[in-house]
Amino acid sequence: MPRHRLRLAILFSVLGACSGEGHGGEFEAPQAPASQTANPDRPTNILLILADDLGFSDLGAYGSEIPTPHLDGLAREGVLFTNFHVSPSCAPTRAMLMTGVSPLDAGMGSVPQLMTPAQQGQRGYEGQLAARVSTIAEHLSAAGYMTFIAGKWHLGATPEALPDQRGFERSFVLVDGAASHFSDGYGYNARKKQATYVENGQPARLPDSFYSSTYYADRVIENLEQAANDGRPFFGYLAFTAPHSPLHAPDDWIARFSGHYDAGFEAIAADRIENARQKGVVPAEAAARPEIKLSSRWNDLSQEQKADMARRMEVYAAMVASMDHEVGRVLERLEALGQLDDTLIIFLSDNGPDPSFQEEAPMNNAWIEQTFDNRLENYGRRGSYISYGLDWSLVSSAPFSLFKGTVGEGGIRVPAIIRFPDGRHAGDLYRDYATALDVLPTILEVSDVSADALIVGKGTIPPQGRSLISALERPGKGASLSTPAAWQSLGTRALQDGRWKARYIQPPLGSGQWTLHDLETDPNEANDVSSEYPDRLQTMIDQWTGIMQERGLVEPPPHFLSMILPSKRSDAEESKPD
Repeated sequence: MPRHRLRLAILFSVLGACSGEGHGGEFEAPQAPASQTANPDRPTNILLILADDLGFSDLGAYGSEIPTPHLDGLAREGVLFTNFHVSPSCAPTRAMLMTGVSPLDAGMGSVPQLMTPAQQGQRGYEGQLAARVSTIAEHLSAAGYMTFIAGKWHLGATPEALPDQRGFERSFVLVDGAASHFSDGYGYNARKKQATYVENGQPARLPDSFYSSTYYADRVIENLEQAANDGRPFFGYLAFTAPHSPLHAPDDWIARFSGHYDAGFEAIAADRIENARQKGVVPAEAAARPEIKLSSRWNDLSQEQKADMARRMEVYAAMVASMDHEVGRVLERLEALGQLDDTLIIFLSDNGPDPSFQEEAPMNNAWIEQTFDNRLENYGRRGSYISYGLDWSLVSSAPFSLFKGTVGEGGIRVPAIIRFPDGRHAGDLYRDYATALDVLPTILEVSDVSADALIVGKGTIPPQGRSLISALERPGKGASLSTPAAWQSLGTRALQDGRWKARYIQPPLGSGQWTLHDLETDPNEANDVSSEYPDRLQTMIDQWTGIMQERGLVEPPPHFLSMILPSKRSDAEESKPD
């Protein structure tokens, strides 16, 4: 087992945030097709598109070398967000998007698979969307919208928790957190060897031709056509499982990236950061970031290791590019139906990139060895099981620190784009704080639906975010958050209050001490200024404690992060046969 890999066995858990207001700017991306004119008399359609584990710098619009022309075009015709925050892992972010409330209030205070015995059964840790909250689909369905979802759910597996019982008229979903992207239907790990797919509440089988991104886009297109035939406005949720591991892509997409990553981690990251700086997506201060002591240097790898790691990134890039292609197919169909410019389109990622090598987790070793063909030439194909690990995840999160499952900016700051149906704010760059909690209020305002009037029986907790409409109208007025934003993930903690962020990250990823960062001058969290502002840090620690007590946080055991990191083995141990 190569020493250069960080053996992160499994990821991660969360709490979520509160929102602020915006700052405008100009952004240049590839030219998108000319827009039609929105019809002011037609109800606004809503299309929410979610990527899975996509890093901040993985799109062309954010500086990536991966070609993503369709999403870049959305950015040109809409607003590109540079300070958009989510929870550190998937299920809690999805709960925020669906309900507009914090993960604890929604019942998803942690990823269900990682709930500890102390958390299980407690309020906030139901492991599925709680009855006390309403979903955006329930709101819009009550307002006459056709509602549909295709892709990943991960918000509960019991019959009452599935999409067809939470407001979605039509649904085809992967119930679990991850799975093979092909029709073999393998699950994510040895504890869940087969994935669960459900269509309209009933077990579903995959066609032989299934590839996740393509199939989910196909189902969304079918629903768009049905909504057009019915003459109804729609709320569509396209929840990709790309580029979540295991990394899979069609052969022709993988072939396009052959040799593209032979330059290695540092060179690709430096190019992305420079591209992002030139686009104005990150400030000049973003050029430097702290070294991660567990990461590798490309020139320290053997030729065999370089070939291995380059191929993994080729497959990852192929997943991102093919996902963009599928977004393009959906947009083309919307345009052909004459509805593109009557549709609010929101795109974002659910969290930062995944650093884990799931195939090296002890519980998975035997299953993967016996089940999958992981020869280098088979990487990314049906029957393989690979991920891309810590070093490439740091490239995906560039220029920010850390990754999925942590409270570093690389784990909670994601790419996000909103294209408005009337073309407002086209090409704007929004630099101030925004969050997944703001998505539902924004959708309700654009669709002219009142959440207060449409709490549909189950829900009693109103949305906690704010619509971004007014914030975008007042650029530069939202430098300070109206309410501090707090996170917890696997025992790592953070609180942001305006420009200031206090964070606590356990070893081996951090010092095990609270640190203080000025995000305006240090967005990479490279400089700890706690010695200069000890009183501010202590105040923020006290704020974090108070917020978490008020919300009912049940913390995992001390050093929980270390508990789920398999121990690094010595050279001698690595040389022994299993």
